[in-house]
Amino acid sequence: MKVGIMSMQRVKNYGSFLQAYGLKKNIESLGHEVVFVDYKVEPALNKGDGSTAKKDTKLVELAKKYFYKAKSFTPEGKKVGNMYKKHREFIDKFEEWNFPALGIDSTMHYRTPLDVLVIGSDEVFNCLQVNPNVGYSRELFGKDNNAKKLITYAASFGNTTTQRLKQYGIDKEVGALLKDFDAISVRDTNSGKVVKDLTGKEPIYNLDPVLISDYSDEMVESVPIHDYIIIYGYPGRITEAESKIIRDFANKRNKKLICIQGIQE
Repeated sequence: MKVGIMSMQRVKNYGSFLQAYGLKKNIESLGHEVVFVDYKVEPALNKGDGSTAKKDTKLVELAKKYFYKAKSFTPEGKKVGNMYKKHREFIDKFEEWNFPALGIDSTMHYRTPLDVLVIGSDEVFNCLQVNPNVGYSRELFGKDNNAKKLITYAASFGNTTTQRLKQYGIDKEVGALLKDFDAISVRDTNSGKVVKDLTGKEPIYNLDPVLISDYSDEMVESVPIHDYIIIYGYPGRITEAESKIIRDFANKRNKKLICIQGIQE
């Protein structure tokens, strides 16, 4: 079968890439052809009101405090300049380094004819985030797809809840779109609750592709740095209290903390 994946495959961070790559590999292991399908980005409904705006403001302050002033280091500890500049260079190279592994390039592919379209994993249903690169894009809910069957795998609403969908007046539309799926799989309890609230049906719960995939063929044998703990997550997702626990854990075990991409407190 020809199976399409519609996800966050063009988002330039490790998590988005790994979930897309992992799902691709798993479907291919079942003997199917896999292609990625793009969605047309629609305007964001959330313009940054309420608690979301406060959180975004906090992230900007966090960036000013650490990101723009911090220095970047090589694994050997050699200082190589401003972290922000290095981060921009990394983002510019991300597509060149990683997109070929997904079989995608700068060409966008919409409404590809398919036997099955899989939407997920990642926060594909998080339609009330401020990010204008995602917005309230109905194609992520299966609208106007060109597939014989429509399913999700480990899809997530992120911090979008049933209450927030009602607040923005899109709960009925989202519910109607979800009812058109042949099968729905989610990765977290909030997403499961939203699906149940809007469709009356209990979804299947599955692990994210990142956690079920075998990356042994891509692993390097050694790296020039030792005794470290990698911290990875969206900027500001780790609270001050959680950061203290992580720092205390690392200090007691004499481990270095390496924060990849996202700025944390």
